Amino acid sequence: MHHFVSLLEKRQGRFNIRVRQAWGTLFVLDLKQACDYLKSAEEKQQSAQYDLRDFIDNYVLKLNDWQRCVKECNPVQDALSLLSQWNNMPSRASYDFVSQPDGMPDRPMNIEDPNDQSEILLAAQLSRIFCRKLEVDGYRALQCALNKNKWDDMPYESFLKFLSQLGNILVSLRWRVSWWELLGDGGSKPDINKERYEERVWTLCKVLYFYYTSVKLKLPSWMKHDGLDGVWSMYADADQVWDDFPLMGTAEGFEVWMARGKELIREAGVRSHVPNI
Repeated sequence: MHHFVSLLEKRQGRFNIRVRQAWGTLFVLDLKQACDYLKSAEEKQQSAQYDLRDFIDNYVLKLNDWQRCVKECNPVQDALSLLSQWNNMPSRASYDFVSQPDGMPDRPMNIEDPNDQSEILLAAQLSRIFCRKLEVDGYRALQCALNKNKWDDMPYESFLKFLSQLGNILVSLRWRVSWWELLGDGGSKPDINKERYEERVWTLCKVLYFYYTSVKLKLPSWMKHDGLDGVWSMYADADQVWDDFPLMGTAEGFEVWMARGKELIREAGVRSHVPNI
């Protein structure tokens, strides 16, 4: 962890990092803010030898005020919308140098350039940290909304927006699970926790699937529900596909819907192997 912070200290002020996918920018990493954030975390750690993976999976959950480290997005106001955009991050993303005064000019990071590969790895690790923070905050907000269960008091347009956000989160989770099953997690080394992660995401997807189908029943049958059939999705390393939202609130319906995810991977023209750094 100390080495990771040292790398950030050498780069802060020289450039920031844009994280993007084919459809546009996910967020911009502010390296100075990120360095200050992680340096503060390091000082609070009881062990100086904290493993980065353990930090991301566990210790980072205790830290707040992370939102200042990401720019060109609003994780406070748009946590649910951002969840679906960030869900397949950072394993499939591109990175750009964003110039700072007296620093290097804007340009994409080139995975084929050995000089850029360490910067790409740094960007990916930072992205994992802040995607993890958004995941925790976003699902906490989602759980709060579901637990309140005050659908009858919610304005119709707000209700539709919430269902659409939940549908988008679900299809992004399905894509992630399907990607793992067909292509793996993109790591260069076997991950001993891979099965546990996949099971956690599968279970989350199943729980949210039945929440979605049950909450959708609250909509008046005589009103048009535009936007709740599905969405056109553009995932990394893939062609645009039509992501269908859940329909049947049954165990069989869930299994069929999840199986459709693997079909979408193939329909999207994803290569059977995506190279790693």
